[in-house]
Amino acid sequence: MPCNYSYPSGNTVKKTFWFIQWPSDPDPIDLTQDPNYSQRVNYLGDDQHNCTFSIRNLTETDSTLYRFRFITSTSKWASKSGVTLSVTGLQVTVNQNNVTEGQNVMLTCRTNCSLSDPPTFIWYKNGNPTPNTNPVSSVLYLLSVSNSPKNTSVSVSPSGDIVEGSSVTLTCSSKANPPVYRYTWFKKKVTEISQKGSGQSYTITNITSEDSGQYYCNSENTYGAKNSSQVDVNVRYAPKNVSVSINPSGEILEGSSVTLTCNSKANPPVDTYTWFKNGAEILQNYNITNITIVNSSTGEVYIIPIIISDNSGQYYCMVKNKNTSISVSPFEEIMEGSSVTLTCSSKANPPVDTYTWFRKIGGEILKKGSGQNYTISNITSVEGGEYYCEAMTRLGVHNSTSVIIIVGTPTFVIPSFIIGIVIGSTIAFIFVIVYMGSKIFRSLKKTERDE
Repeated sequence: MPCNYSYPSGNTVKKTFWFIQWPSDPDPIDLTQDPNYSQRVNYLGDDQHNCTFSIRNLTETDSTLYRFRFITSTSKWASKSGVTLSVTGLQVTVNQNNVTEGQNVMLTCRTNCSLSDPPTFIWYKNGNPTPNTNPVSSVLYLLSVSNSPKNTSVSVSPSGDIVEGSSVTLTCSSKANPPVYRYTWFKKKVTEISQKGSGQSYTITNITSEDSGQYYCNSENTYGAKNSSQVDVNVRYAPKNVSVSINPSGEILEGSSVTLTCNSKANPPVDTYTWFKNGAEILQNYNITNITIVNSSTGEVYIIPIIISDNSGQYYCMVKNKNTSISVSPFEEIMEGSSVTLTCSSKANPPVDTYTWFRKIGGEILKKGSGQNYTISNITSVEGGEYYCEAMTRLGVHNSTSVIIIVGTPTFVIPSFIIGIVIGSTIAFIFVIVYMGSKIFRSLKKTERDE
C-alpha cells in the first residue's frame, strides 16, 4: 500500500512501522513483531518521507484498519485515520455433494469483489493451473470423487525364497474412496480356487509344500470390488518320498543287466545324486570287479550291464538339492554300548545362533540337547528312534528332516546319513543279492527313509 508522511524540520526519524493493535503499553505492536504478520509484511519506505508497505498471502482475516507510526529524536507520531483494507475471498461450490467416478460435476467460483467485465478465472487442480486460461483471479479447489477399488495389489513378506517351516505374510493394498471395508483372500492351484481368509493381511505359519500356489485378494467398498493380480507362493523343501526301484523285477540272474533308479520329490529339484554300495561311494564310471556302473545324465539311474555274484550287496542313493545337511556318525553298525554323534549343519545368512536337538516318540517330542553336535554315549536300544535338529537365526527357525537311529545287532550296515534341514538331502536303501547254481532267484529287501 503506497504511503507518504511528513514531520517538522529539525527532527531525525529513528524508527517507522505499521500496526493494527495498540494495547495499554506506551507503543503499539509493530506488524513485523506480530506472529500473524511477521513472515508476510515488508516495509518498502525509508526514514525520510516514504511509508509504503506490502502484505503477502492475504486472507479475509487481514481485513482491518492499518495505522502508521514513526519515532523521531524528540517525539513520537501516529496516523489518526489509517487505511482500511478489505479482503474478499473466492468461494467454490459443487452442484452435488456425492460424486461417483464417471459422473459429470459442475464447480462454480463466486466472489463479491468488483471485477472487470468480463472477468477471467484460472482454475487449479492439485496446485497446478488447468490449461487454456489466462489468470486474473485464481482459486485452489478440492474435489472428493467416490470410486470402487483400483490398483489392488499383493505384497509378500519376507521377500526371497520361502522355505518349508517358515512363516509368510501376504498384504493387500488398494486405492478406494470410500476406503475398502472388506478384504478376502483366495488360493488358486491348477484350476481349483479356495477361499483362505479375510483381512488386509493373511499369514501362513509353519508353511508346507501343500501351501504352494497362486494367491490373490479381493478388495471391496460400497461402490464395487476388485481382484488383485496373482502372486506365486513357491515353497522350497528338502527331498522327500525317496526310494530306490530295481529293473527288471523278479529273479536276478548272473550275466543279466540290472538298472537301479533313485526316485524323489523335492523343490528345488534334486541336483545331485550319489550312489553307495555297502557304505562306500560308487564313483561315476567306477569299475568294480570288471563291471562298469554307468551314471546316467541326471545321476538318478545306475546300470549294472553284466551282473555277477560280486555285485551282491546293499545299494542306496543320496539325493541333495542344497548344501545344508545333518549327518550321523559313526560310519558303522550302531551297537548297544557304543557312542553315536549327531551333527547339525546349515548354510544360513545371518549365521545360525542356536542349535537344538529333539527326539520323536510316537506323537511326543522331547528336547534332548543343544549345540551343533549331540553325542549319545553308551547307547541303548531304548534310545533308538527318530531325531532332528532345529537351527535358529535372528530371522527365524528351521527344522531338519528326521534321521532314524536303530540300535542293536543290525541286519545291514547303517551308513552315514545325510538329510536336509529345510532344503537338503535324503537317502533310500535297497539290497541286491545275486545267486548262482541250478536254482537262481532274487532276494530283495527295500527300505525307504523319507528324511
